[in-house]
Amino acid sequence: MAYVPGFDYDLFVSYASVDNDLIPSADVGWVDTLVRILTSGAGLAGKLGRRDAFTYWIDKQSLRGNHEVNSHIPEQVKRSALLIVILSPGYLASKFCRLELQAFEETAGGVDGRIFVVNREPVVEKKRIKLPDSVRTLRKYQFWELDRNNKPRILGWPQPIASNADDRSYYQMIGDVCQEIADKLEEMKIARTTEAATPAPVKRHDRDHPAQARRPAVLLAETTDDLLRKRDEVRRYLDQAGIDVLPTRTYYGLTPSDYETALTADLANAAAFVQLLGPEPGRTFEDLPNGFGWLQYTVAMRAAKPILRWRNPALTDFAAVDDPRHRELLTGADAMPIEDFKDKVRTCVFAPPVETSKKAPYYFINCDSVDMEEADAIGQRLGGVDWERPAFEDKPRAKALQQATEASLTSCDGLLFVHGRSPPSWLRAQLQLYRKVRPRRSREPSVLAVVQAGPAATLKGVGVAGLRFVESKNLQTILRK
Repeated sequence: MAYVPGFDYDLFVSYASVDNDLIPSADVGWVDTLVRILTSGAGLAGKLGRRDAFTYWIDKQSLRGNHEVNSHIPEQVKRSALLIVILSPGYLASKFCRLELQAFEETAGGVDGRIFVVNREPVVEKKRIKLPDSVRTLRKYQFWELDRNNKPRILGWPQPIASNADDRSYYQMIGDVCQEIADKLEEMKIARTTEAATPAPVKRHDRDHPAQARRPAVLLAETTDDLLRKRDEVRRYLDQAGIDVLPTRTYYGLTPSDYETALTADLANAAAFVQLLGPEPGRTFEDLPNGFGWLQYTVAMRAAKPILRWRNPALTDFAAVDDPRHRELLTGADAMPIEDFKDKVRTCVFAPPVETSKKAPYYFINCDSVDMEEADAIGQRLGGVDWERPAFEDKPRAKALQQATEASLTSCDGLLFVHGRSPPSWLRAQLQLYRKVRPRRSREPSVLAVVQAGPAATLKGVGVAGLRFVESKNLQTILRK
């Protein structure tokens, strides 16, 4: 009998047969081994209280191999509460697997957290082989890691050994999957048995905590592959400490603008932003040359959330880091043992609120390279504010300079354009850039002005609402206002 009323099976395991092939050193396939541990007393049976508390289906027919036939999709997938996808290159290449996924989605009428993705090994999308949209944004339980040669290694392959320190991550990951599945089954069971017409789903761990006590949350930023294990370690620690971790879904596959929108929405529900940094900046796009690490940081800054950054204490050679923005992130990160950093995050989340002085406003002094000295002089005269101008000393590339400028134009409290020896065409281009990013701002800048440090600017054919022109010597006049 299924744990969730109304279903014949609680779990359906969808996998490619090639991922379960036997090799001479193993008498049980990798998928079978995973399912045995997952459903054992040490796994889901222990979470739900007894071995017969739930039911599951895993297809053993030869049709899964070389005879994939559309009409032979197991009916059991349509009568299952949850779907476990064993994601791999073999899964993507299998028409049979894709049909199982499609059948589950059509029957479920919206998956709503009912698909669990076990990422067996790295998956590289190709022109004709793409991740299904329903799987792309789901959290993926990663059962692989990079070895010392930076090559992917499947956890627990060919068979896991409990006493082997290298397989510790394998069993920890199974524990994570078991807990999440148990929570979802409990949620669905309560929703199915309640008499309310529109039952409110029970949130994670609500059965272990008073209904009125909402768990705080942090946003744990995505990392590069070499730090995925560290990220899982931090996430697991925070969960045990009573802190939920966002995002609940992955941002993978989103465009930079959609990524920023999703990140902003999650930050609104987070008590802090946590970022683990390695020597590489992570994913980059043509229109986002500084990578997602810097984008994550600037969005968190704009959201005015506490920011906690970590790097390995052994990482000290910043000269080898090519990207100036990523170098800036690393320089300001906490270089400490990861255990100490986890405690710092917990303390930050649960620390009682304290009265703090009002945050100093941040001014961006936009200038051309020929006006750096004048911009520095203006910044030193501001007083009581944080300020920054473009870092021409780092000799950034054009795209990197524009991306950094856009981030500052979006997040600053006050904005000054220094116009001295630069041509009018520079000022016009910068005003156009500001108009482009203006919709991303949460509010208008308190000061928006062109500071004339040379001949009066002559602008024709462009205007910006609220823009003022002031001579450098009279700047304090508009700052006081």
